[in-house]
Amino acid sequence: MKKRKKRAKEYARNWKSYNEQLVKRGEMLFDLEFLDNWSRELAVFDFYHIFLLNCFA
Repeated sequence: MKKRKKRAKEYARNWKSYNEQLVKRGEMLFDLEFLDNWSRELAVFDFYHIFLLNCFA
């Protein structure tokens, strides 16, 4: 069988489209909605942490 040479045209990539796909993939992996209540949840955690330390100390 005769091997066919690969052409540069076959490997042409639309980098703008490829970059947008990677950004969309990253959005699905790293959701930023948890930051909305971050400070409130941290304050509640700190309160209970201090409360429990004082109860069992």
